[in-house]
Amino acid sequence: MEFGTVALNVALVLAYAIPGYLFIKTKFLKESAIPILSKVLLYFCQPCLSIYSLQKVVFSTELFLNMLLFFGMSVVLQIGFIALLRVVYCKKNAEARYRIAMVSPALGNVGFLGIPLLEALLPQNPEAVAYAAMFIIALNVTSWTIGAYIITGDKSF
Repeated sequence: MEFGTVALNVALVLAYAIPGYLFIKTKFLKESAIPILSKVLLYFCQPCLSIYSLQKVVFSTELFLNMLLFFGMSVVLQIGFIALLRVVYCKKNAEARYRIAMVSPALGNVGFLGIPLLEALLPQNPEAVAYAAMFIIALNVTSWTIGAYIITGDKSF
């Protein structure tokens, strides 16, 4: 794969952010609309993107088992990385910025950039997009459980 192809696809995906930036800067959208748009993206668009990604493959028992294994490995690796960072920041757990620093590297926002980029770079390999969807599902589960607990310190989250 050529560097130019990769660079063009990354630039194209990053260009998707330009309208949102312009809408806020020109006050076409008020800043009070940002939380609403975030909720639409989080609760509607992201699940739809995951379903779309999973529909791209022809399912088989082997693929299903591999995807479950990949999901489990993703959760274990994310939790392991958080645990490692928890050891690094063990004496600074009281400060919110250090708690956020514990989970941020392990639980990045890879969905909206990752899936379109993989789809553009590997059009003949829809399994890569399906595995990316499984990683994103694992990331969301980890974020909304362990990540929320570490950031807030409250088990009810």
